[in-house]
Amino acid sequence: MHWLFHARRGALLVALLALSGCVDNTATATFPIGSEVRLSSTDLGLPADLRDTSSGSATVASIPCLPTNECPSAPVAMACVAGVCDPEPMTVTAQVGGVIDFEELVSGLDMLFADVRSIQLISLEYVINSNTSTVGVEPIEVFWAPAGAVGVDPAMGARLLGNLPAVAAMAAGQGSATIDPSGSRALSAQIVSDPRIKLFVRTGIDLDPGGVFPEGDIDLMVRMTVRVEGTIL
Repeated sequence: MHWLFHARRGALLVALLALSGCVDNTATATFPIGSEVRLSSTDLGLPADLRDTSSGSATVASIPCLPTNECPSAPVAMACVAGVCDPEPMTVTAQVGGVIDFEELVSGLDMLFADVRSIQLISLEYVINSNTSTVGVEPIEVFWAPAGAVGVDPAMGARLLGNLPAVAAMAAGQGSATIDPSGSRALSAQIVSDPRIKLFVRTGIDLDPGGVFPEGDIDLMVRMTVRVEGTIL
């Protein structure tokens, strides 16, 4: 399917991209798209009575199991382990920035391209801008979904795009994600029919009775670099 964007001016985009042309009147341009996301301990919804400060620091309370070897199920699911209620592993999901509109992003390319044929993801990177979290998180999954999605739900079209490494408590850092080939190809196909998408991140936290209580936030910058291919003017 031939894809033509009705272009609008975008001087900032033109300033960011790097262009390379070929003798067959085609060219590619690459540019980064960055959005921020916060993974907050408050999103876990932990009850106040699960926070124990009797030792002088905040730890996960060791709550004895009920006589039936069961644990309260609300507001946090817990399992009875060795006589103590152990919180079940929890998942944190957050949207990365707002809606990404590729039609708007490539609008400045009307000064270079007669038409845009495809947009492909070529790298996925992250930067930890701030980390005050008292606990680490498991490897972070990055998903893309159509603009109407409200979370990481395959029924709404969400697809895995890549994986970031685990983040330790209070740790800084940056690096590249591992891109999921299938999700990347699906994203390229999606943009052809609907250029508006969202990004989400999902990770997990497993707490232990007597362990550090989760407090603080992790602020991430997630950046995609995409390649635009088309016919030059």
